[in-house]
Amino acid sequence: MTLDLLLELLLNGLLIGAIYALFAIGLALIFGVLEFVNFAHGEFYMLGAMVTGTLVHTLGLDYWLTVPIVLAAGAVVGVGFYDLLLKRLRHGDFEKSILITIGLAMLLQNGALFVWSPTPVLLDTPFVADVLEFGNLVVPVTRAIALGVAIVALIAVYAALYHTRAGLALRGVALNREAALMVGIPPHTVSRLAVSAGIALCGLSGAVLALIYTIFPTMGVLLVFKAFAIVIIGGLGSVIGAAVVGFAIGFLESFLGLFYGAATANVLIFTAMIGVLLFRPLGLFGRRVRI
Repeated sequence: MTLDLLLELLLNGLLIGAIYALFAIGLALIFGVLEFVNFAHGEFYMLGAMVTGTLVHTLGLDYWLTVPIVLAAGAVVGVGFYDLLLKRLRHGDFEKSILITIGLAMLLQNGALFVWSPTPVLLDTPFVADVLEFGNLVVPVTRAIALGVAIVALIAVYAALYHTRAGLALRGVALNREAALMVGIPPHTVSRLAVSAGIALCGLSGAVLALIYTIFPTMGVLLVFKAFAIVIIGGLGSVIGAAVVGFAIGFLESFLGLFYGAATANVLIFTAMIGVLLFRPLGLFGRRVRI
């Protein structure tokens, strides 16, 4: 393996891992606070990508303008998702949350098929053919931008969780919902914030991926199961675990995909998930304390 090929694989793994981490963190955040599994997470990710494509192709907006729009729209949709559906569930209604989010996933997926059709679309941007050259290493500008946006978003999430009052409230409710209420932290407000932030990150990951891959209404189906694997391996509700495992899987797919194909990487990922469920149910980074 040449040095240039090694660097290319490392950059590709870093990009894939950053997208996986961004997507899985949103799922872990919602579970950490509400203890509900959002099976519609992949469809919100798909909507982020499809809306990005519509804003760029139909409305003619610059890609840089679509990123904050999709992020803000995801936050608003997350508030509506919580207030209309999840807020009505009692803490511990795990089975109901599964049925509701699966139903919502089917609704969103089929609605997207009706609106956009199943035809894959590649986002067309002014810099789609531009490249950055570092000696013999050639990096498409689209991949560099996608990586930059994802890394900045991950740093912002970490800073918000561990260096703001809102982040402290999120971690407090995840640790002990009743104790948080006793010290004046409103669980419903914090839960709404968690869902809003989780869906916003989900939409943002879709907007990032739209820059480098084709987008279509069923694109979230495989990724949501991969996100479940990431969250389970990292530890249910552990944001740090989701980020670390997301990057690890990104590098795994990058290297194995070249030599053995994507199917081999998927086999190893889901085998690892089964092993973790059997021998370490709390996950590699799992603790009683989440987030």
